[in-house]
Amino acid sequence: MRKPLVALLLLLAPLTACRSGVIYPERMYEESLALTSQHENTGGLRRDVRKSLERRLKTVVRWAEEGKLETESDLGWAAMTLTLSDREEHLEKARKIANAAAELGDPRGGVAYAHATDKLAFHRGDDFQPYGTNFAYVHVIGRFEIKPPVDPRTSDSERRALGVPSLAELQAMVKEINATAETTRLREEIMRH
Repeated sequence: MRKPLVALLLLLAPLTACRSGVIYPERMYEESLALTSQHENTGGLRRDVRKSLERRLKTVVRWAEEGKLETESDLGWAAMTLTLSDREEHLEKARKIANAAAELGDPRGGVAYAHATDKLAFHRGDDFQPYGTNFAYVHVIGRFEIKPPVDPRTSDSERRALGVPSLAELQAMVKEINATAETTRLREEIMRH
C-alpha cells in the first residue's frame, strides 16, 4: 500500500515544484509588511530593517523582470509588496504590475494601483492624491491624516471600481488609527507611572 502512495507522491512532486522556481509573493508581502509595521512612528525604519526591506523589494522587481510572476495572484501580491517602498521607481513598477493583476482579475491589483498612485503623489509633493489611500503621520499634531488631501474630482464610484473604500470609509479608518494610537499612548503613559 505504501509503495503506490510513495510512487504517486514522486510523480506529483515535479508538478508542485516546477511552477515557481520557487517564489512566494504572498509570503514576501506579509513578511515585508511585518517589517515595516513594527517600526511605525519611530521616525523611520532602522537601517537594518530598511536594508532588509530593500533586498525584498529588489527580489520582487527581479521576479517581475525574469517573468516569474506567473499568475494574477503573484502579480497582485508583488504589486502590494512594492507599494511598501518609498522609492518612485518601485511605486511606478507597482502601478504597472498592479494594472496587469487587475486586468487578469486579481482584487489586489486595483487597490495596489490606487495606493502606489497616491504614494507617488505624496513623494512628488503633489497638491492632491487621487484616491485617498495614503495616510501620513503628522508629528506636529501627533496623528495620522490623509496626505496629501484627496482630489475632489475623484468619485467614490472610481474608488469602488479599484476595490478602494469610499472617502468616508477611508476617513473613518484614519480616525480609528488615531484612536488606537491614542489609546496605546495613554496605556504606555499609565504604565510609566
